[in-house]
Amino acid sequence: MVNVKAKCHVRTNSLLFMGHLPWVDREFVFPGSRTESFRSGSCMDLNDLCITLILVNCVWLLVMRPAQLWVIKIVAVLGLLGSVWLWRPDRAGYYAVGPWALLIMLPMWLQHGTMFLMQQRRLSLASWLSAVLTFLHPSASARAMRKMIGVLRLMYRGEVAEGLELAKRYGIHDPGLRHLGMVLEAQKTGDWATFENELQQSHLNSLYDPILLSGQLVATAQRSDWEEFRQLCHAVGQARFSPDMNSSLYLRSFALLGDVAAVECVSASSGHQLPYENREYWTAVAEQISGAGEVAR
Repeated sequence: MVNVKAKCHVRTNSLLFMGHLPWVDREFVFPGSRTESFRSGSCMDLNDLCITLILVNCVWLLVMRPAQLWVIKIVAVLGLLGSVWLWRPDRAGYYAVGPWALLIMLPMWLQHGTMFLMQQRRLSLASWLSAVLTFLHPSASARAMRKMIGVLRLMYRGEVAEGLELAKRYGIHDPGLRHLGMVLEAQKTGDWATFENELQQSHLNSLYDPILLSGQLVATAQRSDWEEFRQLCHAVGQARFSPDMNSSLYLRSFALLGDVAAVECVSASSGHQLPYENREYWTAVAEQISGAGEVAR
């Protein structure tokens, strides 16, 4: 006869014994939670990281002595962070990181991106970014940058006089614009001696300007300075312009060298980026000066 009471006693003891086993945890802790991070020795969670990033960035900007609008935004973000921290210190970073990114970081990125696109002469995209920047950060510098982009777009479209007139109307007094206008006018008319003379006097860096670099390629080939032309071709290879502009510069370089096979290769690989007339023209140029290209190569 089986003793039922003894069975129950053994079962109870085994359950009590299992409670002391190391793999039986009676308090479930979700992995990655705050409690688990403290137990594992982690010294900072995501909320603390957001607070640290906001504080370091805002203090660094204040040390740089920014304009008044930047100071207002920084004080607003720090005030929001401090007020939320007094109410919910465990959520302050989450609540303040959104306004910090929208009011401070996004305008900074837009400003740097617009200046980079202006240097690369990608003026259409720079104009769009400057419009967004002016909306998010309506400062005097953002408005001046937008006006300068409008002037440059007119000048690089060939309307040099209209661009200079617009600069006067905007109150932009930059002597570099006058030199740039003379360089672009000489490039437009094909006066390559005046083009190179004005380019040297203006100290414009054609390596960051695909339009001027393309004119300098033609001017150097006109006077048969193939050593300088080789250096310009190396600069074309190191350039980081837009894909269509890079293809156009490669096409001009190989055409002025008289390398017909290379021109046809670039035309075939970048046919969707280059107009048909452009490809035919530079192919004809390469065929015409293929003899002079032997010296260059």
